[in-house]
Amino acid sequence: NIKLIKGGMPANYGGRLSSVLDIVTIDGNDTAFHSDGSVGLISSKIIVQGPLKKKKSSFFISARRTYVDILAIPVLKVIEPDQSWGYFFYDINAKVTYNVSAKDKLFLSGYIGRDVFKVKNNVSGFGLRTTWGNSAGTLGWRHIFNDKLLLKANLIFTGYSNAIDISQGDFLVRLSSGIDDIDSKLDFNYYPIESHQLQFGANFIFHTFTPTNVAVKTDELNSLDFKKKIRLYSYDGAAYILDNYDLSDKIGINIGLRYSFFQHIGPFNRFVKNETGLITDTIKYKSGENVQLYQRLEPRVTFRYTLTSSSSIKAAFSQNYQYIHLVSYATVSLPSDVWVPSTEIVKPQLSTQYALGYFRNVWDNKYETSVESYYKAMKNLIEYKDGYAPEDDLLDNPDNNFVFGNGNAYGAELFVKKRTGK
Repeated sequence: NIKLIKGGMPANYGGRLSSVLDIVTIDGNDTAFHSDGSVGLISSKIIVQGPLKKKKSSFFISARRTYVDILAIPVLKVIEPDQSWGYFFYDINAKVTYNVSAKDKLFLSGYIGRDVFKVKNNVSGFGLRTTWGNSAGTLGWRHIFNDKLLLKANLIFTGYSNAIDISQGDFLVRLSSGIDDIDSKLDFNYYPIESHQLQFGANFIFHTFTPTNVAVKTDELNSLDFKKKIRLYSYDGAAYILDNYDLSDKIGINIGLRYSFFQHIGPFNRFVKNETGLITDTIKYKSGENVQLYQRLEPRVTFRYTLTSSSSIKAAFSQNYQYIHLVSYATVSLPSDVWVPSTEIVKPQLSTQYALGYFRNVWDNKYETSVESYYKAMKNLIEYKDGYAPEDDLLDNPDNNFVFGNGNAYGAELFVKKRTGK
């Protein structure tokens, strides 16, 4: 299932200024084996699912790969015989579900995806290879206390990494970065009456950032690999409560409050510079020691008014804080996204958004349509300084190479969704 939340996100979502795409993977078939597959001109995929123990446990796995690189080789040899080129990606999804009892369900799911691009000139010896991708794993528990209270508990690992290899003969330079997260989440759903839903919960994340790493190899005997990679650590947590309440047949409200905190921790060395940019001192923080702490409240409210059985008006207000930041090398036109945390220099990004929309179902509710206007004001947006190069981080704190600013976005969005049938 896929759910898109554009206008005002409820308080159970946070950590980003953007909209929400909530994706739920299927459980495997617990009664019979099924397999599906397809072979296309540039990619193929396969899906297999079935019971591990009928009515008790099931599995699901899907895999996909493109083969543009294989198909393009003979064509490129004719067009450009001195140059080899290739691009492909693959991804794998897997899930195992176990029904412990009528009130308890466990599942373990995983994902891995990679993109690989490479090009090499066989005459000059110049080559470039870049890889990027994500991985994720979730251990989840669902427990029904009674017909009014439901618990969802998750332990999650996610990771993102990218690397760019630039070679010339025996000479090789590698730029790499990444982020790894360990996340724990508890969510409770409480239904006191049919028209009233309460949600509350909390989550805690431990971030490990690798903003920039540079490795140089000149030949088999001489290499300069910065084994002491720049790593930054932080805690990221939140607690929330929201109330989704139908005041009448026509009026409904979703009101919520989210408390979030972010703590940049050691080990960390802060380089102190003078007016000329030379390092004059170093402030050293021990492992787990507080470097910088931020705490914020994020109010959210959505109001809806039903005009007819098939149309309604919705208005929303939301504030969001984003404590981890995505920046890209302006000098490298490649997949080079770098994640960095909030520090004493990098402040959390803030957005304040207002939205107003008209929603209408047509043709016997087969189609859902909407037009929604919005205005979003943003603060503490982040970008690299002009002229920045990745090696600038090696003898400096990465956050000394950023510039900051404010922004706004406004407009209208049209949306059509087919609700039933193929």
